[in-house]
Amino acid sequence: MSVKKPEPVWAKRHRRMIDESFNFLRSSTQHLSTNVVVRGIPIRDGNRRIIYRYGVRGDLVPDDFVEDLRDILARAQSVLDIAMTQAVTDAANPPLTDKQRRNTYFPIAVTESAWKSMLGQAHIKALPQAMIRSLRAIQPFVTGDAVISLFHRVHNADKHEAPLELAVIPDPEFVMMFTEIEPRTSEHWIDWVDPLPAIVNRAEFAYYRCVDPITKFGIEAIPLGLVIRVDDEWRDIQHLLWDVMEFVTRAAAILSRTSLTPANLMRNMFTAERAQLDAFKSMMLEASRTGSQTAPHSARRWQQRAEATRTAARRFADWNGSWPPGHDRPRDP
Repeated sequence: MSVKKPEPVWAKRHRRMIDESFNFLRSSTQHLSTNVVVRGIPIRDGNRRIIYRYGVRGDLVPDDFVEDLRDILARAQSVLDIAMTQAVTDAANPPLTDKQRRNTYFPIAVTESAWKSMLGQAHIKALPQAMIRSLRAIQPFVTGDAVISLFHRVHNADKHEAPLELAVIPDPEFVMMFTEIEPRTSEHWIDWVDPLPAIVNRAEFAYYRCVDPITKFGIEAIPLGLVIRVDDEWRDIQHLLWDVMEFVTRAAAILSRTSLTPANLMRNMFTAERAQLDAFKSMMLEASRTGSQTAPHSARRWQQRAEATRTAARRFADWNGSWPPGHDRPRDP
């Protein structure tokens, strides 16, 4: 009779971090879609130019969003550090001193020189070489995934400097069509305020210009995206949490010598989600260029991407026990 391997010491905290991440994405999306209304309010500026300002109704970013996200990032960092401490404790020979153990942390290196510097740390030197190579392979300077280094900086800044800064911006993954303006000739332009400002009531964000006199114009629907400020730049929170979940899952599995399947399932699902978003944006842009309601080739590509996403989400749900946000459990036949 085989003996079931005990769960790693970080397993329950990791599970909670995953559940809280998906719950945050689900609840924030629901809040923006049901409790907030943002429209582009047009103001005529001559007969060939329209100024659009934000019109806001509702609380864009409730205070709970900041604290909930802060707890998720702190839990993610904790999983990494606990997994590292456990791996070092199991591998170190001779054991680390109390001071060395207190100084144990999970390494995140943006450059190769930073990684080489970390290799001199006692807790890194204690690990098997194969594990060190696996940890190097997931570092931002190897993968090119800058989000992981951003996560590390954001979490540290929240602990030592100031709370996270969240805002809502026009979602760059959904195209604003400006369909309420007439005439729509081939010679018209949309000039965005640069940098595009976060949504604040009455702030100007876009200017529509046309070579012909504009005879009709109306309110523009604005798709909403929740973002976090990192180094004076807004970063999409959905993509941040996707990368953090996959990275933490992969890193903890490497350190505890457990299966990488959950991390691979996440990577496949999030890659499919991003491909589907790109296909949807391309479909909308093509429809806008051609002036049609649908773009058949792009629509087929989007449908193919959507099916790939559903397949990846189903496989993830088999492991996770519940479906991720945006995916409904299929009804029984």
